[in-house]
Amino acid sequence: MGKFDRFFEDDRSPPRRGNSENPGGAPDDVRGLPAGEWLRRGVYKMERFYKIGCKYGRGSLGNPDEMEVMGHLGASGDVVFLDLETTGLSGGAGTYAFLCGLGRVFGGRFKVTQYFLKSPAYEPQWLDAIDADIPAGSTIATYNGKNFDVPMLMTRHVLSRMNVHWQSYPHIDLLHLSRRFYRGYLESCSLGSVERSVLGVVRSGEDVPGCLIPQLYLRYLRER
Repeated sequence: MGKFDRFFEDDRSPPRRGNSENPGGAPDDVRGLPAGEWLRRGVYKMERFYKIGCKYGRGSLGNPDEMEVMGHLGASGDVVFLDLETTGLSGGAGTYAFLCGLGRVFGGRFKVTQYFLKSPAYEPQWLDAIDADIPAGSTIATYNGKNFDVPMLMTRHVLSRMNVHWQSYPHIDLLHLSRRFYRGYLESCSLGSVERSVLGVVRSGEDVPGCLIPQLYLRYLRER
């Protein structure tokens, strides 16, 4: 869940420390979470801030809200980057998300917020926390989100009988843009491939392979 931290070099503020084991009546049967706080029972929130201009691979972190290219792609208002970790890639009612990352400029820095779902029993509260963190009139940006992440969240909202205030917001899928630029030049346009070949970012060996994430979460549900 801290995969963003290893790629940036800056003087970012340290994460807010708190008792992630049992703060203020939070669940006491979940162990080993990174620094953060329980928003409500079953929903855990982690935040990190990164300085605009800090080194990222071969380049530096820019402000997406000020990038002319984002406007050409249809962005308006704040740009909110969204990514999910799920129990599978097949989609449908039997697959659900348990970790959502949101990234946007906040207070002159880039803020990455991650929402962890303790168990499916708390999914409506988890979805509500995510929705509350997407500003009105913003633009959603994803990587393959038009085919997976956003339809997944919409399905989970429908099953929880919840409305989505950001359903009609502009959506920029950066995978489609990458394919337009790099298809035929890169061996693939997967996020990892673009990171390595275009941005000069190499993921740490500490990162969990994506294929193992669903089974790790299912194991967590059994063992906490």
